[in-house]
Amino acid sequence: MIDTSGLQSMNNVEKPSKILLVYGDVGSGHASAAGALKEAFQDVYGSQVNVAAVDLYTIADPAPWGDSDASAAAFSQTAFLRKLNYFYNIVTDGGLGHYVLKQIILRRTLQPYRAFFEANQPDLIVSLHPYTTITLSKLREQGLNVPYAVVLTDLASVLRGWADPKADLTFSPTKEVTAALENLGVSRKKIVAPLFPIRSSLQHMLSKERVFARHGLDPQRTTLVITGGGVATRALRGAIALLASKRYQLIVMCGKDKEIAEELRRDYQANPSVVVLEYVRDVQNYFAHADVIVTKAGATSLLEIELFEKPAIITHEAGSQEEGNATYALKNPRFRYLAGDMDKLLPNLEGLLALPNEGLPPSRRKFDESLEIVKHLGSLYINKPRV
Repeated sequence: MIDTSGLQSMNNVEKPSKILLVYGDVGSGHASAAGALKEAFQDVYGSQVNVAAVDLYTIADPAPWGDSDASAAAFSQTAFLRKLNYFYNIVTDGGLGHYVLKQIILRRTLQPYRAFFEANQPDLIVSLHPYTTITLSKLREQGLNVPYAVVLTDLASVLRGWADPKADLTFSPTKEVTAALENLGVSRKKIVAPLFPIRSSLQHMLSKERVFARHGLDPQRTTLVITGGGVATRALRGAIALLASKRYQLIVMCGKDKEIAEELRRDYQANPSVVVLEYVRDVQNYFAHADVIVTKAGATSLLEIELFEKPAIITHEAGSQEEGNATYALKNPRFRYLAGDMDKLLPNLEGLLALPNEGLPPSRRKFDESLEIVKHLGSLYINKPRV
C-alpha cells in the first residue's frame, strides 16, 4: 500500500507535491489533455509541484493483444470497422459485457499499476482515461489512500468506466456528461463542471503571414487544415486527394503517424499547395488562420476549433463515444457532420466558405479551463497558487 501519511497537512510541507496525470495513449486526445493539465499545473504552481504525465499503457496495456493504440487505429479505417467498434463499445459498456471487460482490464493492469504507484509515491493522481479509472477504482477498494480525480475527455457519450463513485472529484466538460455521470452513480457533489483540459497557451499565436511563410503558402488563398492524427488521416486519403485537386491550399496534420506522413509527402511532392506535417505542438497557429478545418470527432480537436470560432467539417467518428462528441459540436452552427459520407464533403465545404462571420454565436469554451481545473485541485491538495 502507498504510504500517504501527512496528506492532510500537505499545505505545511515544503517539498513539491508529486502529481501523476495518468492516461492510456489511444489516439492523441488523452495525451493532449494530460499535456494541457501538466502545462497548467506548472503555470499555476511552479516549483510547488512535481508533475508527470504518464501513459500507463506503456507499463501494462489492458488489451489482451497488447496494443490498444494499433487496434483503435485499425478500427477507424473503414465504415464497416467503425461500426464494428461501435457495437463493441455498446456490448462492453453494460451488464455482463462490462463485467467481463473490467476483469480483463484488471487482470492485466492491477498489479503493474499498483507497483508503479507504490514506487512513485504520488500525492495526487488524475486519471484521463476510462480504463485507467477502472483500475484506480479497484485499487481504492483495496486500500489505495491517495486522492485521485477523474477528468473526462468525451463531450456527451459516457463510457461506464469513466463513472467512478469512489473518485474524490470528477471533472465534467458538459451538462450532458454531468447528467450521465449522475445516472451512473456519481454524486453531484463530487462533479465539477463544465471544464475540459484545454491548453491555455493556445491563445498565443503568430501572424498568418509568418506561419504561412514557414511552408511557402499564400496567405490570400483559401486554406484548409485537415487534422485528427494519423488515424483520421489514413481514413481521409480519398478526401485529401479530392481537395488537393481543387483550388485550395491544404495543411495536413498526421500526428504521431510518421509512416502516413511520409506516404503523403511522396504523393504530393509535386504539389506545393499541400503541406504535410507530423505532430504539431503549436496547433493554434494553424487553426486560427484556417478558413475551414476538416477533422474526425475527437473531443480535444472539436473544442480547440470552437475556441477559435472556425467553421469545421466532422468527417466521421472513431467509436460510439465520438458520436456523442459530434452531437455536441453540431449545436454550433459553424460545424457540419458527414457521418462518413464523403460525397457530402464538397457541398458542405462550399456552404461553410460562404457562411458569414456576423451574427454567429461566440465560443462556448474558454482558454483558461485547464487553469480552473488545476486551481480547483490545488485548493484541496496543494499550496496556494502563485498566479
